[in-house]
Amino acid sequence: MKRLPRIEQYGLIGDMQTSAHVCDDGSIDWLCLPRFDSPAPFAALLGSEKHGAWRIAPAAAYQEGAAASAERCYVGESLVLETAWTTSSGSVTVTDFMPPRNGAPQVIRIVEGTAGQVSMVSALRARPGYGRISPWVHEVGGRMVAEGGEDALWLDTATEQREKDGAIVGSFTVAAGDSVTFVLSWSPSHGCPPEIPEPATALGSV
Repeated sequence: MKRLPRIEQYGLIGDMQTSAHVCDDGSIDWLCLPRFDSPAPFAALLGSEKHGAWRIAPAAAYQEGAAASAERCYVGESLVLETAWTTSSGSVTVTDFMPPRNGAPQVIRIVEGTAGQVSMVSALRARPGYGRISPWVHEVGGRMVAEGGEDALWLDTATEQREKDGAIVGSFTVAAGDSVTFVLSWSPSHGCPPEIPEPATALGSV
């Protein structure tokens, strides 16, 4: 049985209306949407990834015995969390934050290459209702969306994403100077698709 992470392995990001717990392996294991008192579509913190999680990490970090290490820090006095990954082929920094609300609640994750090149994997498994609901994962106008119950989670990124076993999965490579952004937005399943923010502007507002 896989050992659950300790609570000190988690960093916290938030927008003052809800928050996410980010493990040091690159996985968001807890997030209630749209508010603190809402059911969590990511609840692996109290179970396993089958209860909902979103991991972005080097492909090497997914492989047992492969060399991949990470160091984390907050930017200044903000809740912007930076994770610097080092692998045998290069290094990347993943910046995680939630911008103040001006519409839909959003989690933004920016992957930036700092040396060499690194193969990365994003695996988003949404399970609304504390892991009870398996959502319908499909594409709408080039955007991936997971809809289940009252929740719709929209994933926007320039890298190709696909549905695999109920998750949204994508593999990509970043070289030094490259930047890839992921934006996860929540909306009611009966509502309109949320707007996509400009990441640099959103980061400047945190």
